[in-house]
Amino acid sequence: RPLDLVLGAEDLDPVGNPDGSLERLRYLQELGATHVNLRMRQNSLAEFLEQLEAVASLGILRSVDGTES
Repeated sequence: RPLDLVLGAEDLDPVGNPDGSLERLRYLQELGATHVNLRMRQNSLAEFLEQLEAVASLGILRSVDGTES
């Protein structure tokens, strides 16, 4: 079984800069990342949930069964 490569994406802004966020995630994917730790700044639970929805809408994340979202 191959090893997993976990990389980090710090200060991601999928709401304010979706194109930049997608570009950074694709870059990490090209480097061979199999998992990415997302770090986003937020001031409330509502803002955090909005960011998670925005990341999911980028269409680059894979679900547990390996299909893209």
